[in-house]
Amino acid sequence: MFRERAKIFIELDVLLDAILIAFSFILAIVAREAYLHGSVEIVRLFLLFKEYAWILLMSYPFIMVSFFASGMYGPLRFKQFYHVTLAVIRSFLIAVIALAFILFAFKIYYTSRLLLIAFGIIGSVTIILKKFLEISSLHVLRQKGLNVKYIVLFAASNNFKDIIQKINDNPEYGLEVVGLVTAENNGINNIKKEGLGPTVPVYDGINGLEKVLTERVVDYVLFIDYKNIESYVEKGLGICEQHGAEAWLKADFFHMNIAKQEVDDLFGTPVIIFRSSPKFSGAVIIKRFLDIVISLGFFLLALPVFALIAIAIKMESPGPVIFSQKRGGLNGRIFTLYKFRSMTSDAEQRKQELERFNEMSGPVFKLTNDPRVTNVGKFLRRFSLDELPQLINIIKGDMSLVGPRPLIDYEVVKLMGFQRRRLRMRPGLTCLWQIRGRSNVDFTKWIEYDLEYVDNWNLAMDFYILFKTLFVVFAGKGAY
Repeated sequence: MFRERAKIFIELDVLLDAILIAFSFILAIVAREAYLHGSVEIVRLFLLFKEYAWILLMSYPFIMVSFFASGMYGPLRFKQFYHVTLAVIRSFLIAVIALAFILFAFKIYYTSRLLLIAFGIIGSVTIILKKFLEISSLHVLRQKGLNVKYIVLFAASNNFKDIIQKINDNPEYGLEVVGLVTAENNGINNIKKEGLGPTVPVYDGINGLEKVLTERVVDYVLFIDYKNIESYVEKGLGICEQHGAEAWLKADFFHMNIAKQEVDDLFGTPVIIFRSSPKFSGAVIIKRFLDIVISLGFFLLALPVFALIAIAIKMESPGPVIFSQKRGGLNGRIFTLYKFRSMTSDAEQRKQELERFNEMSGPVFKLTNDPRVTNVGKFLRRFSLDELPQLINIIKGDMSLVGPRPLIDYEVVKLMGFQRRRLRMRPGLTCLWQIRGRSNVDFTKWIEYDLEYVDNWNLAMDFYILFKTLFVVFAGKGAY
C-alpha cells in the first residue's frame, strides 16, 4: 500500500529531477553565452547544446547516484532543509569534479570550464528550490490535514495497542485512527482497561463496523488478527466490500485466492488488500493532472460566459449568482459545491412542501416541472451551464471531470450498504448516467451506472464519457 505509493512518487520525483537538470544545463549555456558575448542567439544555442549534450548525459549518473546515496528520494518528513541543501550541493560538486577529471584525463581541452561551473551553480540552485517547495508544501498540507488518511482497526479487544503505537511512531504515513472495532461485544470495557479510550471511539462487533463506516470518513479498515475470530473477519470483509471501503488484512497467518487482492506490508508485517475500487496508480495521477489542466484552461476561456450568465441571473431574480451547497466527496468527505443559481432564492425553504411530488426513488429529490426553477435556470440546466462553477471544485481537488455525481450531504448518509461504494471515487462533473439519460435515469439505475464506473474505471472510459457528454449537453435533452 505505502510501498506502491512511494514507488510511484519516487519515479515521478526522479523524472522531474532529470528534467530540471537538463533545464539547468540549457540555462548554463545561456548564461555562458550572455557573459561572453552579451547576447544569446537561438541558432547558436541549439548548436552549442548539440556540441555539449554529452556533458549532460555523463553528468546524470554522478548526480542521480549521489542523490540516491544521500537519501534524497526517501521520506522528506524528517529531513532538515539544511541537510537537503548540502546533499544537492555535494552531488553537483561531485559531478563537476568528475567531469573536470574526465576532460583532463582525455585531454578534451575545447570544453568550456565556465560552462561546467555555471551548470553546477544553476543546477544546485534549481534542485534546492524544488526540494524547498516539496518540503514546504508537505508541511503546509500536514498542518491543514489535507492528506491525512483515516483508518479503522478491527481486532480482538486486546490486540490494538501495538499497531496504534506504530502508527503514532510513524507520522510520515499520515494515518489517523478514527475507530476501534472489537470482535467481542464486551470489548469496550477491555479496551478501556488497556487505556486506549476515550480518545479513539470504540465500536462493538460487526454492527459496530457497519456503524463506523456509515458515520465516519474512513479510507481504510485494517483487520489486525484472524485466529479465533474468523467468522467476524469474513463478515467484516463483506461489509467493507459492500461499502467499497479498502480492507487490509494482515497476511502473516491467512492465505486465500481472491480477485483483486494485493499483498503488501505495513510496518514490516505482510497484509492482504482487498480492493473494490481503483487503486492509486500512474493512471490516477494522469487523471488528476488532466483534471487540473483541462479545468483551468476551460475556466479561463469561459470567463466571458460566466459574466453573461451572472448578469442574466441578477436581472431575472434577486439573490446570489453562485449557489453553494454541502456535498459528499471522496470516501464521504464533505465539501462545498458551487453552481450558478438556477432557482429562486427561497428554493431550499420551499423544498419541504414539494417533497410529496418527488419523482425519484431513494434519497435523491427530482421534480420535472419544479416551480422553483427560474426561466434563466431552465436554460442553464438544459445545457448544464449551471454546473460550470464546479470547475473551481475540480481545480481545488474536491471533484474530477468524470466520476459519480456528488450527492447532498444529507442524501449521502441515507446511502445503504453497497450503494456507498460510489463514494470510493472522486465525484465528477459528468458520469455514465449523464450520458445515458441525464435526469431521466431513476435512482436504481443511477447507482448501477455509478458502480459500473467505479468497478471498471480506466482512462479510456473517462475520455469516452467526456466525448459523449459534449453531444448530450449540446442536444439539451434529459435535463431539468
